[in-house]
Amino acid sequence: MEVELNKTNLIQATKAFIIETRFCNCQCDELCEFVVVLDGREVFKDAVHVSTVESNVIVRDVLGETKKFANCRIIEVDVSSTQLLLSSVQSEL
Repeated sequence: MEVELNKTNLIQATKAFIIETRFCNCQCDELCEFVVVLDGREVFKDAVHVSTVESNVIVRDVLGETKKFANCRIIEVDVSSTQLLLSSVQSEL
């Protein structure tokens, strides 16, 4: 299912990620750390924070290391498998 990339969708996805990481389904007292997968490849581990700026997704781990994924969008946040799935977005000419 293809979702149109727009500011509202990015805000909703970011909010969902934040909510789901705070209220982890595993019922543990630990912070959920996500594996970031971009176009089927694991590209970042132990993400605890995600934000979007325009068409960029920025992730941060618990130690403060950050990585920016340009021209990407969040397509799924899966708490049960601790995966944050991203997809590349082609720039419109």
